[in-house]
Amino acid sequence: MSNWSDLPIEILNLIVEHLYYIDQIRVRAVCKSWRSNIYNDGKYADKLPWIMGYQSTASENIILSNLIYLYEPSQKRSYRVETKIPTDSTMLHASKFGWLLLSEDTMSFSRPLFFHCPFTNEIIQLPNLNSMKWDSQIKATFSTAPTSSDCVIFVLQPYSDRYRIRVSTCSPGDMAWNSLSFTCAFQKIKNVFYCAFHPTFPYMGAYAPALQEGKIHPYLPFILRLFRQKYLRNLHLIDSPDDDKNLLLAYYSGYGHYPDCVFRFDQSQMEWFKIKNFISVSSYNEDRQERGRNRNFE
Repeated sequence: MSNWSDLPIEILNLIVEHLYYIDQIRVRAVCKSWRSNIYNDGKYADKLPWIMGYQSTASENIILSNLIYLYEPSQKRSYRVETKIPTDSTMLHASKFGWLLLSEDTMSFSRPLFFHCPFTNEIIQLPNLNSMKWDSQIKATFSTAPTSSDCVIFVLQPYSDRYRIRVSTCSPGDMAWNSLSFTCAFQKIKNVFYCAFHPTFPYMGAYAPALQEGKIHPYLPFILRLFRQKYLRNLHLIDSPDDDKNLLLAYYSGYGHYPDCVFRFDQSQMEWFKIKNFISVSSYNEDRQERGRNRNFE
């Protein structure tokens, strides 16, 4: 081997993945060959995530200074980095893999999003995201480094109705966002998030953040019939504060205060069961009488 730039790519990356992130940046700067041949798969010697600090507004997380402060727990080092991030209108949404996911608050229905690397000042532009209102607040994150081929950006936008959201996804290089709006009633039990997606999907989703594991649980045929008839607008997840093992799914037809039927999700069998005689006759009669009184006033 006559030159370090001729080092085989496999050996080069085997060495690099045992370096701390800050040292990997220095290695990439050695020569053009190394910069293009080192994988961007997020393997570092760092065992703990870095901590970033910056000056921002208290409520909207808008960056007020182009200086960011980094603390490296693995080696107990601190850094101050001057970036070229536009201030006073830029909002930070997520930071990982050495990249920041930012958006520009333009006070319009079109919001520019982009990636910024504070170490190299590299910028990767994304398509403008259409907002549902000019001051819409969004939550955004991304799966892998934006230089990776499998990077996906994930954005949530809430409606004025707290149970209705829009999910948008795209990847670097895409020309537009893929968006889907749906109702999502959710509850958290034993560190697992349960989401009832309706009327878009005929199942409940479960996600355990600690395990980074997601599962889906199909509904019973009765609920699926409601799904086909587009009657799932009044479907609600209910947790039990007295028993963290109980997760209920209540269906309201839209008349009265009591649900028409209630289902219980058995976490040991991971199945739904319909609760029979869940409401007393007296309560049902009171509810029916009140419905009659309401109709008389119409």
